[in-house]
Amino acid sequence: MLDSDFYTAAETSRVLGVSISILSVWRRAEKPTGPPFIRYNGRMIRYRKTRVHAYLDAMEQGKRFDRRQGHPSIATQMANAAAKAEG
Repeated sequence: MLDSDFYTAAETSRVLGVSISILSVWRRAEKPTGPPFIRYNGRMIRYRKTRVHAYLDAMEQGKRFDRRQGHPSIATQMANAAAKAEG
């Protein structure tokens, strides 16, 4: 695993424009949301850069993000939140 291929939680939060605590909430959710992450050495969390950018692309395009596949196919919660805000 090359460190250059991964973001820390702090870096991921800056890329996505959300707080680190939101990433933590997403990771602990019963049905995890947000980009997939890797936990190693018990506590270290890393996000694969390609998956973070695929997640961001999916959100921008209003598509779902399939966490298992790691390619655009999530924004359901984002779309629902936007719909609530509009309505």
